[in-house]
Amino acid sequence: MQTTNSILYPFFATALLTVAAIGVCGCSDKAAVPPVPVVAPTAAPVTSDQAAVPPVPAVAPEIAPATCEIVGFYGAADDGGTFVRTAKQAPVKVGDRLLVTGTGLYDGNWTVLQAFQYQDSMDPQPLWGYRIEPKWQGFPQGFTNEGGVPEPNTAKLQPLAAAEASEPM
Repeated sequence: MQTTNSILYPFFATALLTVAAIGVCGCSDKAAVPPVPVVAPTAAPVTSDQAAVPPVPAVAPEIAPATCEIVGFYGAADDGGTFVRTAKQAPVKVGDRLLVTGTGLYDGNWTVLQAFQYQDSMDPQPLWGYRIEPKWQGFPQGFTNEGGVPEPNTAKLQPLAAAEASEPM
């Protein structure tokens, strides 16, 4: 009897796992089968001729970078580029690429030359600053030196993935 159990156990365990997978994953076009609890074997030996199924590696999906609303602009000293300001931190560091849209003056795919957090005396909260390549051309329409922002504000900053950053704009 022990020999019969040892031979049949792998078959039944595989059948139970298959039924459980169909019920849990919904991989069948039939009505869902309720999951069947899988009980670990207690006395059934595993032989070398029983191929173990390797685990499937979990691959994290690529997450699209966040888009931040631009709430201000100002020029860098000595024509050293333009600073864009956001209320939320963008996940970028110096050397990364980002896409600026909705400004009319600074739209494009730019390299981050500087990234930092600061709070000006006129700002009600700390802001994030990102210095980008284009030279200062003035405030985009609706933005003011006193912190005015157009309504609606279409100016956005979006970090680019490595593949997107290499594509010409």
